[in-house]
Amino acid sequence: MKKHQLYELLHEHKAECVCGAIALIVLTLNSGSIKDFIDSSNQLRASLKVEQQDNQRLQTEQLVSEQRREIAEERYHNNCTVIFSLNQKDHYTAITDGEPVFKGELAKLYRGKKLDIRALSKSAFLPAGMEICDVYGNTAKLMPDPALNGLPVARDLANTGNQDLINAAKKRDRGIYSNPVR
Repeated sequence: MKKHQLYELLHEHKAECVCGAIALIVLTLNSGSIKDFIDSSNQLRASLKVEQQDNQRLQTEQLVSEQRREIAEERYHNNCTVIFSLNQKDHYTAITDGEPVFKGELAKLYRGKKLDIRALSKSAFLPAGMEICDVYGNTAKLMPDPALNGLPVARDLANTGNQDLINAAKKRDRGIYSNPVR
């Protein structure tokens, strides 16, 4: 393109060239602000993504909690076995995940003694498949634990706050209400 033709083109499109030059200058002067805006938009997008993930996690936890509450209430309705403290006669205790549960009639033989549960006979413990509960709203199912040579331990814990069910279990299996004692 010759100099003359370029001059004619610029003369014909004078307004567009001036506007383009102004736009280029404004863009150059504001490039830092534009970069900051893009960065803040990306940060906002990332925080919204994290918030959505948190909301999904909370909804999942709530659903699981509701399902576990239903399981716990069903166990109370099915007359789960209320557990008592091994160390204090007739005192309630709380379920501990992964712990075996002694048969009530044998508790007096072991009360106050240091025990190695691995050395005791499996017949000293409640059998696998039983559903147990405590007066704090916790329930569990006794399941064989391979690490303890198949000894049934409390697993699949579920909890309810339904005081009517808990009180009915306490009336069924009377004891003295106390803090959890192992």
